[in-house]
Amino acid sequence: MTTLIEQIVEAAGGEAEWAGIAELGVEFELGGAIWAQLGQADVVGHISATVSAHEQRVAYRSFGEAAAGAEYTPSEVLLRYKDGTPDERRTKPRSAIVGRGGPPWDRLDTAYFAGYALWNYLNVPFLFLRPDVGVVEVEPWTETSSHTLGRPEEWRRLEVTFPEAIATHNRTQVFYYDADGRQRRHDYAADVFGGAPTAHYSERHREFGGLVLPTRRRVVPRDARTGNTEDTPVLVSLDLIAVELR
Repeated sequence: MTTLIEQIVEAAGGEAEWAGIAELGVEFELGGAIWAQLGQADVVGHISATVSAHEQRVAYRSFGEAAAGAEYTPSEVLLRYKDGTPDERRTKPRSAIVGRGGPPWDRLDTAYFAGYALWNYLNVPFLFLRPDVGVVEVEPWTETSSHTLGRPEEWRRLEVTFPEAIATHNRTQVFYYDADGRQRRHDYAADVFGGAPTAHYSERHREFGGLVLPTRRRVVPRDARTGNTEDTPVLVSLDLIAVELR
């Protein structure tokens, strides 16, 4: 019998397809209320990036008004001028954010958060195949929000525990999948935001050269006790425009 992991990996394009990809060139529109709250309102808008498929690395070719580009790895973030020369650099970027205890952020903080988040989003569900990632199916969930167009839907759920080797929101997260094996929701409590519970909805899936990705993402607050969500405020929005597999 096909397991849920096998179903969702196949729905996303398949393990063989993913194994042949070195990186993804992506174009997207970034928005949401959180950026102004962090003092980073000028990062919103059109962004282009190259995302590695097998190592934690993201290179932003456009990254807001204050820097022409940014590069992310878990251990270091770097801003670049328009001519490509280095501007600012920070090692141990996660400790810098968590240790500060709150906003405002600077552009290096934003590059770290945007880097690890985008890398995780585009590498799921294939990250679940790693031997150091713990995956357990838990009880299903009946979703009744506007994201099901007013019709309750039962979504299967995976509780995923990430190792320290993977930079991500927090160690244990929950992913929701519909009957077609497509990711529809993702719950986490990001360490860099003090563990505030949020729900990340994924919609309008589209195929890009054999890989299937959601093109509309919305992050909203989540009630940690009931699991319920509201439509507003939208903390982060991400609308995927184009993907090139390399």
